[in-house]
Amino acid sequence: MVLFSSTALLPWMPAAGATEPNSAWARLAPFFSPPLEFADRYGAYPSPLKFYDGRPLANPSEWPRRRREILAKWHELMGAWPQLLAKPPIEFLGRTHCENFTQYQVKVEIAADYFTSGYLLVPDGVGPFPAAFVPYYDPETSIGIKGELRDFAYQLAKRGFVTLSIGSPGGDARTPDLGQATCQPLSFLAYVAANCHAVLASQPGVDAARIGVVGHSYGGKWAMRSH
Repeated sequence: MVLFSSTALLPWMPAAGATEPNSAWARLAPFFSPPLEFADRYGAYPSPLKFYDGRPLANPSEWPRRRREILAKWHELMGAWPQLLAKPPIEFLGRTHCENFTQYQVKVEIAADYFTSGYLLVPDGVGPFPAAFVPYYDPETSIGIKGELRDFAYQLAKRGFVTLSIGSPGGDARTPDLGQATCQPLSFLAYVAANCHAVLASQPGVDAARIGVVGHSYGGKWAMRSH
């Protein structure tokens, strides 16, 4: 899974007109650089590009080993994930065409024998499309039928992304339902995201090499732990 951001700004979206001085991207660009007083100052934190024994990675080919080391530490601290679902099913419950995409009401398996409802938005056309998992307190906000200014799935679908939106497992973000899992709640949400990634990757017309996660607030924390 590719982690895009905990906001709705994705890397390949601002291509058209990006060099025009009054374009939206030109106005936003300064906010992607730190203030001068913080430039090149990363704090006294250990580098993720060093193994826990202090040895730096010699080349990019060592990253998979380092990633496994980080994951093992994560599981030691937060509890191990259940086994990932090989082919989590998706059930289509309803279909509505909206503007330039189709909105499907769906039910997906997020853990073994644990299903939750959500929405799959699919742009018109044949693809291959990039895709994004959009977690939030509830999926209705993400698809634009509830609340304001947090309709990331809707906005992405209009721009050519397949999106899958679900809410907090069990419905309560403060105490998400972990089912049979024994890991910490935030780690379980990352596990759910990994299974939702598999759901998206299995959809016709989705480019499996371009799947990301994007969210806001609770969905932002969910997104940050899902790369």
